[in-house]
Amino acid sequence: MKKFIATVAVASFVATSAFAGSLVEPEMEPMVEVMEEESNSSGLLLPLLAIVAIGLLISNSGSDEEEESNG
Repeated sequence: MKKFIATVAVASFVATSAFAGSLVEPEMEPMVEVMEEESNSSGLLLPLLAIVAIGLLISNSGSDEEEESNG
């Protein structure tokens, strides 16, 4: 029994010292960046709608004054 315990003790000592200096650095996964594609139509749509809205407001305000003077 004492030989068995001594053998296990020696085996565990040898096993730990054998693996003590061989640390393997973890491999990092490459970073994956997802780039969203910019659409040019959405950047142009808002200013275009603003110009149309301003044009409608100007045209409506001008026709109201003419109707009041004629009416």
